Amino acid sequence: NIRNLMLTSPGERVMISDFGVGLRNYLFENNSAELQSRINSRIREQVEIFMPFVVINNVEFLNQDEKIMGIRVFYSVPSQKFSDLFEVIKPIT
Repeated sequence: NIRNLMLTSPGERVMISDFGVGLRNYLFENNSAELQSRINSRIREQVEIFMPFVVINNVEFLNQDEKIMGIRVFYSVPSQKFSDLFEVIKPIT
């Protein structure tokens, strides 16, 4: 469910047009503190709306050459005593 929320672009899901973080939408933007803040906020907003039982513990950006090369989202589900990490890393070619 977390993966679907992160990778779905807003407008992509039928009948729920505001669903999704849309990480692919940020792929070619220049890395900046402002961009990382926007992504972080979007992740937290979407989880709060669509998965209120999930707690975002940390969002970590993996940078190389002023580009975001990956993101790690550490999350937990307190009611299930479960913690995990969602990770997307772009291979360096």
